[in-house]
Amino acid sequence: MWQMFINWGDSLNPPYPEVRELGKKKKKRYLCDICGISMSCILRHYDNHSEEQIHSCPHCPVKMKQKSNIAQHILTVHLKQNTRKCAICGKGFIHHKTYRYHMLTHEGEGKTFECPDCEKTFPNAIYLRDHFNRLHNAAKAAKKTQPAKKVRRYASIVI
Repeated sequence: MWQMFINWGDSLNPPYPEVRELGKKKKKRYLCDICGISMSCILRHYDNHSEEQIHSCPHCPVKMKQKSNIAQHILTVHLKQNTRKCAICGKGFIHHKTYRYHMLTHEGEGKTFECPDCEKTFPNAIYLRDHFNRLHNAAKAAKKTQPAKKVRRYASIVI
């Protein structure tokens, strides 16, 4: 809002020009007047605000507001269908999050990441971070919760 009052022509640092990738059209975005989220398909988004959940899974009691979500639910939960496949090693994945996590294993292949505490090596930084948090941070937290040894101090009395 404050940008309305600035004359960018007089500024030493004018705003950067809008950069778009060639060949891709920028989708028009709409602002939801209920929650304030900006999205390109506002009519489908408005279904999220309705109280009724219209689409039911035929295999279990799950109900969802969007038909596409039910279709994805059936594929991944009931049919266990691989929705993603790694182009590098060919491994299939049911959920996109496990696929994304797997793709990190290929990042920087040939490199190894070494734990500074125990010198164990890992194929990527994420595995090293998880190892460190699980083992070494837990050990440090356990040390902090143990009661400290009491140290007795004797003052020398001079009469």
